[in-house]
Amino acid sequence: MTGHVARLSVLTPRPDCAEPRAQDIKASGLRHASRQSYAAVLGLAAAQAALGGQVTDPERLALVVAVEQPQSGPEWTFIERQIQGGWKSLDPLRFPATLPSAVSAAIAAAVQSKSCAFSIAAGAGAWMRAISLAVRLIEDDRADVGLAIAAADAPPPLAAAQRTIYPGISPMAGAVAICLGAEPRPDEALLDVSIADDVNGSGAVPVEAAMPPLTGSLLLGQAYAAADAMSRVRSATVLDPGCRGVPFLRVAPLSG
Repeated sequence: MTGHVARLSVLTPRPDCAEPRAQDIKASGLRHASRQSYAAVLGLAAAQAALGGQVTDPERLALVVAVEQPQSGPEWTFIERQIQGGWKSLDPLRFPATLPSAVSAAIAAAVQSKSCAFSIAAGAGAWMRAISLAVRLIEDDRADVGLAIAAADAPPPLAAAQRTIYPGISPMAGAVAICLGAEPRPDEALLDVSIADDVNGSGAVPVEAAMPPLTGSLLLGQAYAAADAMSRVRSATVLDPGCRGVPFLRVAPLSG
């Protein structure tokens, strides 16, 4: 399939600390930011950096977000209030933010995406699948520009004692975004991204093979590893077998 000019944006992983989290939320400009998942705050920052100030018709801007928010801030707050004060203490405005779909909805509203906005579950190869879906939306003429985002919220400090999946690893929050259909700025070298259905090609790298322990997150580990590989090349192909398996990534080296 035809390649698409793309701009990458990779945020430095955020430690699970209250002060940086509060500063990011306050500076985000996200509507009802204090009620939103931290994944939405970071996902928006990554999306804005990937857009690079590009002016896009809202009706032609699509957004796909791979979301991971285990015991996220909104969910934890909602449950904690119910336990401590009963159902009368619940704030109904906080409930929507406990849903993964709220992340894509919040980011879409902030960047004025009116074409479509999807959240997909954070499984193996989730960011690759988000990229594949964003490309297909462009090629099906549903959008001119597609944002594919991986955004993860770390469990809040109150849940630290319950972390058993990755003992000894401090979970991090973070986000990675890629803007497909990007308009290059002066002297800017952008990436060429395409998708394919064939997963048997040479040079394909299984994205599930890389999960840096820094993040303690399968989604972020894979997304950061894939983004690092993309940042070193001139073209990349997402090999997406659909429901038959995990997406792969094939990259073409600069010397090639």
